[in-house]
Amino acid sequence: MKTKLTPNMCYIAGLQSRSSEARSAVGVRTSIQEIEEKFAELCIKELAVPPNRLIIDDEGEERHIYFYHSRIYKRLHEVIDNQVRRFRWTNEFSGNYVAGMFDCAGYLHGNSLSIRGITSADAVMLEQLGIRTEGNRIKNITKFIALIKGYSIMLERMNPDRAAARRQTRKGE
Repeated sequence: MKTKLTPNMCYIAGLQSRSSEARSAVGVRTSIQEIEEKFAELCIKELAVPPNRLIIDDEGEERHIYFYHSRIYKRLHEVIDNQVRRFRWTNEFSGNYVAGMFDCAGYLHGNSLSIRGITSADAVMLEQLGIRTEGNRIKNITKFIALIKGYSIMLERMNPDRAAARRQTRKGE
Protein backbone atom coordinates (compact mmCIF):
# COMPACT_ATOMS: atom_id res chain seq x y z
CA MET A 1 0.00 0.00 0.00
CA LYS A 2 1.40 3.35 -1.06
CA THR A 3 0.57 6.40 0.99
CA LYS A 4 3.02 8.90 -0.49
CA LEU A 5 1.14 12.04 -1.51
CA THR A 6 0.69 12.16 -5.27
CA PRO A 7 -1.61 14.28 -7.45
CA ASN A 8 -3.91 11.26 -7.90
CA MET A 9 -4.06 10.73 -4.14
CA CYS A 10 -4.99 14.42 -3.83
CA TYR A 11 -7.90 13.78 -6.24
CA ILE A 12 -9.10 10.90 -4.04
CA ALA A 13 -8.74 13.14 -0.95
CA GLY A 14 -10.85 15.80 -2.70
CA LEU A 15 -13.56 13.21 -3.38
CA GLN A 16 -13.33 11.97 0.20
CA SER A 17 -13.60 15.52 1.59
CA ARG A 18 -17.16 15.71 0.26
CA SER A 19 -18.16 12.19 1.34
CA SER A 20 -19.75 11.36 4.64
CA GLU A 21 -18.32 7.88 4.92
CA ALA A 22 -18.33 5.58 7.92
CA ARG A 23 -15.15 5.35 9.98
CA SER A 24 -12.33 3.90 7.86
CA ALA A 25 -14.43 3.75 4.66
CA VAL A 26 -12.97 5.50 1.62
CA GLY A 27 -15.45 6.09 -1.16
CA VAL A 28 -17.63 8.21 -3.37
CA ARG A 29 -21.34 8.44 -4.20
CA THR A 30 -22.03 9.43 -7.77
CA SER A 31 -24.34 8.93 -10.71
CA ILE A 32 -21.51 9.56 -13.19
CA GLN A 33 -19.91 6.37 -14.43
CA GLU A 34 -16.62 8.06 -15.43
CA ILE A 35 -16.05 9.25 -11.85
CA GLU A 36 -16.73 5.73 -10.57
CA GLU A 37 -14.26 4.30 -13.07
CA LYS A 38 -11.58 6.88 -12.24
CA PHE A 39 -12.01 6.31 -8.50
CA ALA A 40 -11.75 2.52 -8.89
CA GLU A 41 -8.74 2.81 -11.22
CA LEU A 42 -6.89 5.16 -8.85
CA CYS A 43 -7.63 2.98 -5.83
CA ILE A 44 -6.28 -0.10 -7.59
CA LYS A 45 -3.22 1.58 -9.14
CA GLU A 46 -2.28 4.28 -6.60
CA LEU A 47 -3.39 2.72 -3.32
CA ALA A 48 -2.88 -0.96 -4.25
CA VAL A 49 -6.43 -1.85 -3.19
CA PRO A 50 -7.32 -5.31 -4.52
CA PRO A 51 -10.30 -5.08 -6.92
CA ASN A 52 -12.27 -7.62 -4.88
CA ARG A 53 -12.15 -5.24 -1.85
CA LEU A 54 -14.10 -2.51 -3.70
CA ILE A 55 -17.77 -2.55 -2.70
CA ILE A 56 -20.41 -1.15 -5.04
CA ASP A 57 -23.94 -0.42 -3.79
CA ASP A 58 -26.74 0.78 -6.05
CA GLU A 59 -28.73 3.52 -4.35
CA GLY A 60 -31.40 4.46 -6.89
CA GLU A 61 -29.85 6.79 -9.45
CA GLU A 62 -26.56 6.98 -7.58
CA ARG A 63 -23.99 4.30 -6.95
CA HIS A 64 -21.76 4.13 -3.91
CA ILE A 65 -18.28 2.68 -4.46
CA TYR A 66 -16.04 2.30 -1.44
CA PHE A 67 -13.60 0.13 0.50
CA TYR A 68 -12.48 -0.14 4.11
CA HIS A 69 -8.89 0.59 5.08
CA SER A 70 -8.14 2.49 8.27
CA ARG A 71 -4.58 3.55 7.33
CA ILE A 72 -5.59 4.98 3.95
CA TYR A 73 -8.63 6.64 5.53
CA LYS A 74 -6.41 8.25 8.17
CA ARG A 75 -3.87 9.44 5.56
CA LEU A 76 -6.58 10.99 3.37
CA HIS A 77 -8.09 12.79 6.35
CA GLU A 78 -4.66 14.16 7.30
CA VAL A 79 -4.55 15.70 3.82
CA ILE A 80 -8.10 17.06 4.19
CA ASP A 81 -7.44 18.46 7.69
CA ASN A 82 -4.28 20.23 6.48
CA GLN A 83 -5.68 21.47 3.17
CA VAL A 84 -5.17 25.17 3.95
CA ARG A 85 -1.45 24.67 4.61
CA ARG A 86 -0.90 21.98 1.96
CA PHE A 87 -2.69 23.53 -1.05
CA ARG A 88 -1.36 27.09 -1.10
CA TRP A 89 0.01 27.11 -4.64
CA THR A 90 -1.59 26.49 -8.00
CA ASN A 91 -0.11 23.20 -9.10
CA GLU A 92 -1.02 19.64 -9.98
CA PHE A 93 -1.65 18.68 -6.35
CA SER A 94 -4.08 21.52 -5.57
CA GLY A 95 -5.72 21.20 -9.02
CA ASN A 96 -6.45 17.52 -8.43
CA TYR A 97 -7.73 18.13 -4.89
CA VAL A 98 -10.15 20.85 -6.01
CA ALA A 99 -11.16 18.73 -9.05
CA GLY A 100 -12.05 15.88 -6.66
CA MET A 101 -14.17 18.27 -4.59
CA PHE A 102 -15.92 19.54 -7.72
CA ASP A 103 -16.46 16.07 -9.22
CA CYS A 104 -18.05 14.82 -6.01
CA ALA A 105 -20.19 17.82 -5.05
CA GLY A 106 -20.05 20.35 -7.88
CA TYR A 107 -22.90 21.46 -10.05
CA LEU A 108 -23.73 23.91 -12.78
CA HIS A 109 -26.83 26.08 -12.54
CA GLY A 110 -27.41 28.70 -15.16
CA ASN A 111 -24.10 30.42 -15.79
CA SER A 112 -22.56 29.71 -12.40
CA LEU A 113 -20.65 26.86 -10.78
CA SER A 114 -21.02 25.74 -7.18
CA ILE A 115 -19.63 23.15 -4.83
CA ARG A 116 -22.04 21.93 -2.18
CA GLY A 117 -20.88 22.16 1.41
CA ILE A 118 -17.93 24.55 1.15
CA THR A 119 -16.50 24.93 4.65
CA SER A 120 -14.57 27.91 5.96
CA ALA A 121 -11.31 25.92 5.51
CA ASP A 122 -12.31 25.19 1.89
CA ALA A 123 -13.01 28.89 1.32
CA VAL A 124 -9.62 29.90 2.76
CA MET A 125 -7.81 27.28 0.65
CA LEU A 126 -9.64 28.39 -2.51
CA GLU A 127 -8.89 32.05 -1.72
CA GLN A 128 -5.17 31.21 -1.43
CA LEU A 129 -5.44 29.66 -4.90
CA GLY A 130 -7.07 32.83 -6.26
CA ILE A 131 -10.61 31.41 -6.35
CA ARG A 132 -13.24 33.65 -4.77
CA THR A 133 -16.39 32.11 -3.32
CA GLU A 134 -19.67 33.40 -2.03
CA GLY A 135 -21.33 30.67 -0.01
CA ASN A 136 -21.16 27.61 -2.23
CA ARG A 137 -20.86 29.65 -5.44
CA ILE A 138 -17.60 30.15 -7.34
CA LYS A 139 -17.30 33.83 -8.24
CA ASN A 140 -14.38 33.80 -10.73
CA ILE A 141 -15.26 30.80 -12.87
CA THR A 142 -12.49 31.31 -15.45
CA LYS A 143 -9.73 31.00 -12.85
CA PHE A 144 -11.50 28.02 -11.27
CA ILE A 145 -11.73 26.22 -14.61
CA ALA A 146 -8.05 26.93 -15.30
CA LEU A 147 -7.16 25.30 -11.95
CA ILE A 148 -9.08 22.04 -12.49
CA LYS A 149 -8.76 21.77 -16.27
CA GLY A 150 -7.34 18.40 -17.23
CA TYR A 151 -8.14 16.87 -13.83
CA SER A 152 -11.95 17.09 -13.51
CA ILE A 153 -14.38 14.57 -15.04
CA MET A 154 -17.32 16.97 -14.52
CA LEU A 155 -15.53 19.72 -16.43
CA GLU A 156 -14.89 17.34 -19.32
CA ARG A 157 -18.58 16.37 -19.34
CA MET A 158 -19.44 20.06 -19.71
CA ASN A 159 -17.14 20.17 -22.76
CA PRO A 160 -18.14 17.10 -24.83
CA ASP A 161 -15.52 17.65 -27.60
CA ARG A 162 -12.66 17.31 -25.12
CA ALA A 163 -14.22 14.23 -23.50
CA ALA A 164 -14.56 12.53 -26.90
CA ALA A 165 -10.91 13.27 -27.70
CA ARG A 166 -9.84 11.78 -24.35
CA ARG A 167 -11.84 8.59 -24.96
CA GLN A 168 -10.22 8.28 -28.40
CA THR A 169 -6.78 8.65 -26.84
CA ARG A 170 -7.56 5.93 -24.27
CA LYS A 171 -8.72 3.52 -27.00
CA GLY A 172 -5.57 4.16 -29.02
CA GLU A 173 -3.23 3.29 -26.10
